[in-house]
Amino acid sequence: MYNRRSQVKEPVTNYILTEEIISDIFWSGYGLNYKHTRVVPSGGALFPLELYGVIMQDVGKIKKGLYHYSPSLNALELISEEEDVFDITSYIMMLQNLENTSLVLFTTSIFSRMTFKYDARAYRYLLLEAGAMLQNISLVATKYKLVSTCIGGTDDNKVEELLGIDGIKESVVNCQLLTRDGSWQ
Repeated sequence: MYNRRSQVKEPVTNYILTEEIISDIFWSGYGLNYKHTRVVPSGGALFPLELYGVIMQDVGKIKKGLYHYSPSLNALELISEEEDVFDITSYIMMLQNLENTSLVLFTTSIFSRMTFKYDARAYRYLLLEAGAMLQNISLVATKYKLVSTCIGGTDDNKVEELLGIDGIKESVVNCQLLTRDGSWQ
């Protein structure tokens, strides 16, 4: 926790992710533990979240592209390899260090998974769950000497179009960038 940071001062441009790092990051966000339950708490164990990621470079057998994470399979499902997924400046409203981003993660929520039980309070619970997911990912990112930066400024309509979700039944909750920080060399 002492080394965790969310700002890149001097990014390393020649850093390459590995399949192990990508696997650990997605698993730490929403994977299944040894009890076959998720690694994050969820109100009523309803798990309304989905995890997507844009991998910005080929990593071993994993091709760069937009992926959806399947917790039950602990696997990535390719959604798109189209060039527009890599133009993150078109859907993230941040101006510094985007060109060195290794991985962009999006958390979305399928609201009906919780609202049937918790009605309006469901939103509070899913935000708590999303926060636990982000923190897990941030801590694992730190293990691998990556900087994890949570971004509130996204063009939600563009992100939802990119992910192929409707923005009503399923919508973006947050965005997280992972980058290698030069001070860790």
